Amino acid sequence: MRGKGLIAAAISIAVVLGTVPATTAKPKHSRIESGKGAGGVNLGLKRGPITVRKNGKVRRVNTVHSMLGKPQRIDHFPRDGSTFGEKKLYGATYSDDELFVYFQKRGKNGRFDSKVDAYDKVVGVTVFSSRYRGALAPGQAFDDSNGPCAPLDKRSAPGGGPRRVFACKYEPPSDTAVDVVYMSAGAATRAEQQISQTTIFVPLIGEAVFQALLAGALEDLDCETIAC
Repeated sequence: MRGKGLIAAAISIAVVLGTVPATTAKPKHSRIESGKGAGGVNLGLKRGPITVRKNGKVRRVNTVHSMLGKPQRIDHFPRDGSTFGEKKLYGATYSDDELFVYFQKRGKNGRFDSKVDAYDKVVGVTVFSSRYRGALAPGQAFDDSNGPCAPLDKRSAPGGGPRRVFACKYEPPSDTAVDVVYMSAGAATRAEQQISQTTIFVPLIGEAVFQALLAGALEDLDCETIAC
């Protein structure tokens, strides 16, 4: 498995979601925005539902719940002593919108806590459907010059030419996120590879995920560096 411990678990969950049967319903917000979020779910958004009273009326606050409703599945990542385990993360599957959202457990005061509740914040959004449009959307090509990539092959692709890549890191100019772009492993050549899924992470977590992917890929290929 590429990556170790909790990071590998998080990655494998996201990869498996690519096989979740999609509904025919069109997402309310069908764009992926590099460095910001996808499907209207932006980094930092609270899980919800949350309501506030204003001028004597109860009003609903914009949250993930207000846009996507309840998740169809929750995955709690194991606390194995890794960096991810200490960051109190869990993931939620929203099958109708074909999104996987990483939440960080937070209290009403914004501080870390150990409860799953409405105040948990979005720290990552995975898109694995071609129904989404925009930068880094599934089905598009990705140029290696846009960021470092974890290699899939040691020297050359099975179909000849440059070696294929497993995943790449893209850092938007805004520096507000780190996007991890996963590439199709079934393509015979690098030129045939397309984006299979993209996760937009807050910088610290995105960097940790990519470094784990890179370390796992190099270990699989018995290489010490990307140059191999």
